[in-house]
Amino acid sequence: MLIGFEGMDGVGKTTLASYVSNDLSIPHETQKVANILGVDDKTFRKFVKDIRESDIKKLAFMFYSFRCMYDKSKTRDKDLIVDRTMMSTYFFEHSKLTENDLNYVMSLDCIPDLTFILYATPETRKHRISLREDKEDLKSEEALLDGYNEMLEFAKKYNIPYVGINTEKYTLSEIIDICESTIEAFKNASIEEREQIIKECNEAYGFDEYYCSGPRLVK
Repeated sequence: MLIGFEGMDGVGKTTLASYVSNDLSIPHETQKVANILGVDDKTFRKFVKDIRESDIKKLAFMFYSFRCMYDKSKTRDKDLIVDRTMMSTYFFEHSKLTENDLNYVMSLDCIPDLTFILYATPETRKHRISLREDKEDLKSEEALLDGYNEMLEFAKKYNIPYVGINTEKYTLSEIIDICESTIEAFKNASIEEREQIIKECNEAYGFDEYYCSGPRLVK
């Protein structure tokens, strides 16, 4: 089973994924492509910057889509936790795509079995990033955007199984418990049972109602 942690920068994806990985003994991959290529973080960041600034506008989309397909291919007989999925790929790259580009990639096997979309306001995320040792994302206007409206629309359009969690309403330990109990219940559930689990979790922990009438305005 492939389990994704999603959300905008500074929401706590890597922190939560690491705790859940350790508690449930499920491997956690953050920048798997960097690991495969055997490059350090600085080199990988430069590589990503280069492909995102390339004249070939679809290059970054194809690169991130490849990573998502590669992640899914490794879960035929094991569980895996990842940061970032096609949801982030869509948010950051969709303006460069045609509908056919997107539909083609989404017809391939690249969707996690379960995704946790972690939510926090831009103000809260900016504060959390400021507490990091690496504050690089504070320099990026893109990183601090409120992109949840697009992420939720994308998830619903392509029927991606997700549980939204408003991380401002719960403590870290409570969120860890929510994620771990959901994963354990999800593992051996039928399709119908999984749909019910997702419905109940989103009613209890989600944040969809913030975006029912359009995107949240950011000051």
